[in-house]
Amino acid sequence: MRIYHLPAQFLGVEHLALLDHITAAPVLSLPGLAHEPQVLEVSLEPLPAGWRVRASVGIIATIAADEAAAFPSLDRLRRAGLVPTTWAQCEIAEHQVEVGIYLGPDEWLVPVNTVPAQAVIVEGGQPAAVDTSRGDLPDDYAARSHACQLIVRAGKQAGELIVSTEDHVLGAIGAPADYPALTAALDAAGTRTVCARAYVADGSIAVDVPADAESLRFRPTPPALPDASAWPARPQPVPQVWDVTLDCAAFPRPTPGGRPVIGPDHAEHDEAPSSTFGPFPKLHHDPPATD
Repeated sequence: MRIYHLPAQFLGVEHLALLDHITAAPVLSLPGLAHEPQVLEVSLEPLPAGWRVRASVGIIATIAADEAAAFPSLDRLRRAGLVPTTWAQCEIAEHQVEVGIYLGPDEWLVPVNTVPAQAVIVEGGQPAAVDTSRGDLPDDYAARSHACQLIVRAGKQAGELIVSTEDHVLGAIGAPADYPALTAALDAAGTRTVCARAYVADGSIAVDVPADAESLRFRPTPPALPDASAWPARPQPVPQVWDVTLDCAAFPRPTPGGRPVIGPDHAEHDEAPSSTFGPFPKLHHDPPATD
């Protein structure tokens, strides 16, 4: 199965979700656990309801159904046949084994759009607010947007760093000198498209850009998901209501001798039922003969 790497942090902030169902034996086999927390890469294997958390030492925990309900975006990966990977932190706290996995807010876990072919994604660590007045988003984009993750293209144009999606130029984040690590990534990428993760909330957009040029890293490009959608959502068509006035004189009158139609509000009927659908005969029941 194909691997899908989830982001380990969001705009420089890590979100650790502690798990209740832990397999202590493989966790206790981690070298150095008695002295300090251990961080290791894990994959999430689907269960009928929930996920198994597998590390190099084995199954270290289970995400139960009630815990998995907080992350419905993971089901997008399940339906696509992808295996999510992230990081787990294991430690001993107050004589208890604790396991947490790095999962952010559900709306930010999986991007709603697709990644361009032959693209590379920079590892983030620093938020960069997008000035949407420098883009071409529709005026009502905030009303049509929702909290989500986007994969955005980064580029330099007219002395500014510009970010865009396949449909829109979102805007500018500043001058190249303001974000030297991202600028270095653009210079090093050559002909490849440099992408970054962006996060939307309350109509605002922030791009997760590299914080340090010396530790610049590129993340694997996530596979495209079949249920990717446009952002912002396209406006729904409004049903049109038409009023039509007709001249009754244009309609023919009933032919003479036609049977009038009696509406349900009339209590009396002027005609007897026709012979075809006359009254039904009464049913007779003869009592059984007695001796």
